[in-house]
Amino acid sequence: MVGKFGGHPSRLRKPNLVNKMNLTSNFFKWRFRVPSFLKFGSRIPIAILIGALAGVFIAFIIILFTDFDKVRALAGFKPNITTKIYDKNGFLISELFRQKREVVELSKIPKTLIDAFIANEDREFYDHFGINIKGIVRAFFINIFSGRIKQGGSTITQQLAKILLTSRRRSIYRKVKDIFIAIMMEFFYTKDKILELYFNQIFLGHGVYGVESASRFYFQKHVWDLDLAESALLATLPSSPNRLSPIRHPKRSMERHKIVLASMVEVGFINIQQAEEAFLGFWPGYLEYINELSPTQNTFSIRMDRAPWFTEYIRRIVINKYGERTVYENGLMIYTTLDLNKQIAGQRILKESLNRQSVISNRLLFKNEDHIVEKYSDTIEIFSLLFNLKQYSKKGSYILKKLNDYLQKNIIDELEIINYLIGLNNIGAALDSYRSIHYDDKIFQNVEGSIISINHTNGYIETMIGGNEFSSINQLNRVMQSQRQPGSAIKPLLYAAAIESGKYTTASAILDSPIVYLDNEGSDWIPENYEGEYYGLVRLRSALAKSINGVSIRIADNLGIDYIMKYFSKLLKIKDKDVTKRIPRNFSIALGSFEVSPFELARAYAIIANGGKDVIPYCIRHIKDRNGDILENQEQEISRILKEKREKEEINIISSQTAQVVISMLCSVITYGTGRVAEIGMPAGGKTGTTNNWKDAWFVGFTPLLTTCVWTGYDGKGLSLGIGQSGGAVAAPIWAKYMGEVMKNNSFINFPQYAKLVETRVCARSGKLPSHNCSNIIDEVFIKDTIPEETCEVCKDIHYTVKIHKKGPKSNIARVQRKEILKNIKSANDEDSFLNNIGNDLLE
Repeated sequence: MVGKFGGHPSRLRKPNLVNKMNLTSNFFKWRFRVPSFLKFGSRIPIAILIGALAGVFIAFIIILFTDFDKVRALAGFKPNITTKIYDKNGFLISELFRQKREVVELSKIPKTLIDAFIANEDREFYDHFGINIKGIVRAFFINIFSGRIKQGGSTITQQLAKILLTSRRRSIYRKVKDIFIAIMMEFFYTKDKILELYFNQIFLGHGVYGVESASRFYFQKHVWDLDLAESALLATLPSSPNRLSPIRHPKRSMERHKIVLASMVEVGFINIQQAEEAFLGFWPGYLEYINELSPTQNTFSIRMDRAPWFTEYIRRIVINKYGERTVYENGLMIYTTLDLNKQIAGQRILKESLNRQSVISNRLLFKNEDHIVEKYSDTIEIFSLLFNLKQYSKKGSYILKKLNDYLQKNIIDELEIINYLIGLNNIGAALDSYRSIHYDDKIFQNVEGSIISINHTNGYIETMIGGNEFSSINQLNRVMQSQRQPGSAIKPLLYAAAIESGKYTTASAILDSPIVYLDNEGSDWIPENYEGEYYGLVRLRSALAKSINGVSIRIADNLGIDYIMKYFSKLLKIKDKDVTKRIPRNFSIALGSFEVSPFELARAYAIIANGGKDVIPYCIRHIKDRNGDILENQEQEISRILKEKREKEEINIISSQTAQVVISMLCSVITYGTGRVAEIGMPAGGKTGTTNNWKDAWFVGFTPLLTTCVWTGYDGKGLSLGIGQSGGAVAAPIWAKYMGEVMKNNSFINFPQYAKLVETRVCARSGKLPSHNCSNIIDEVFIKDTIPEETCEVCKDIHYTVKIHKKGPKSNIARVQRKEILKNIKSANDEDSFLNNIGNDLLE
């Protein structure tokens, strides 16, 4: 028979005491045999090994002392917290952060949440000194019997040590270090302080740190409002936030939720009935809620940002000034000038309007036969002859579509080649004109726009919307970063210059008739009115209301180009060194042929609306650090600057009398002019603006409290909004809808009286004092000492007047007149003549 350990039973005898001793001696000789290199007299003395071990021990002690200082520094520890951006009324606009964390005091954390975490994470928290021997032993046996690491023995203090002062890499060294640091933390800090640090630092999944941020993320409420079920659910997350997330794994989360509630019952924090009621009462409603959420949702994807265009503008400013670390980690409090209600209304209105305009503009492509034929018929005929191409019919809407295809296939490429080789201006202009309404260029773009509102009484930027919808591919802030031609929206600045010069009044009558300017090469430029009509003798107020181009050019001609450029740069606040770069020296600038940003134009109008006094728009009132100390106060600084200007009598950009007159004139634009659609039921003034081929549509206007600029157009400067899509048709309705909504709760007030004007009756035809022959007499306002002294002679022998609208020439004037003008120009031979600087750009 074979024995239990092998061999025959007869050979298995009980060993005597000597044998036992020999066996033991041999075992120890084999098990603990000293390596030869450690024996006395070997080449490497054992002293070296002892020294090495001592060195390691000393190094470990030094590391612990270093950690000792770190532990003591925790008394002043400040975790990373979010930077918050507020509007002028204290409403939260947005947050900036890398880790979503909200710091709360322990006193605000409910007892149920503390109990849940203690029951699940560290039941002996209030009894141990940083490490829990019983917990370590319990975890050891649980892991042994389960065959895997199922439970850890770390206390809450050890977890905090790992989060704050050690790496998260699994190693024996880190575990030992955790223990020593935890003991030191328990020595220096109270249990409550340790809990407070822990609750504000613990990671709870989906990019959330701390129980307050977790409460807001998972339940949309503050931590102090959590109930038992919600507290227990948060307590399930520390060990494995992603694996136990109720949003990603609801079934797994439910099972873990039961365990935490059972643990609370076992410890004695709650009873069984409370646990059952909490569990059963919570999950039906919560499952319905999380069913609508994306599993990939995190705190970054749902980051609150109620005004993204404004937030991004603020973010760039503060990062440039304070650096990314301060902005993203140190919890600044940025108090801005934004009015969140206005901003939200503007974002909604602009988005709806631009989406609708995109549809309209696409439908208008190649729908107007006269426009297409006028633009391209001559080109087609010429190149059909040059390239022996088939002649094409030019009638019928279907033919127009085929005409476009024909142009693309047979004409455009040849035009490009010839223009490249020869460089003919006319061909280049034709190509630009064609592409301005070309379908293939427009179909991949949407109509864009912007809104900026400035409270001209204090400089607050209350609304800033840089485009349709803020996204990763649409972040160009068109309010501040885009410059476009303003068209007729520049005219109030021209008329302000006219009034301030003393040469004109609101009643000054100017002849609106065809006028031609020729350069030295004989090319002509004929400013045309929007509708191609001329009105004859027209008063200044009516000329602005109807946006008559001919009158604007005659005013600029009379005042002089240098005077106009200087005046424009003053109101637009263009630096002296940039004036000649930005404002071309020709009279087309009277029609807005140079580029400005919506912000610059809005600021210029705000100065007028503020009675000519300087307006310094700004967006940040003041910034506080996490302790509430003020880092900067722009509101106070700007108030100081304006106060100094008042004391030095430098506050006025233009005279208050001029501003008062221009305000009155701009009110007429809305009352009976091109801006009639902008009527909002309260005192308001403004001006439309449209550029060549309807590329840009503007409306800039103001009420007694707010100045707002609206721009619409394509980002591609050559693309057209479509035939007839003017400022009055596109931008003015947006302005009216927006201003009507944001100003509806303001009490009805009129414009302040910045300067006393004199009201006098004048002839509506001539603008002079009425005679007995004048049948149409109106009331008009004047600056003192500018009241007309002459009596009307125009209405003599005229018992009634009939308004006659005459069509002006499209491209030519009488040949004899042209020759005469050209002859005079050549004889003058004045190189500094303004005629040498006339632009060929025609702004309608």
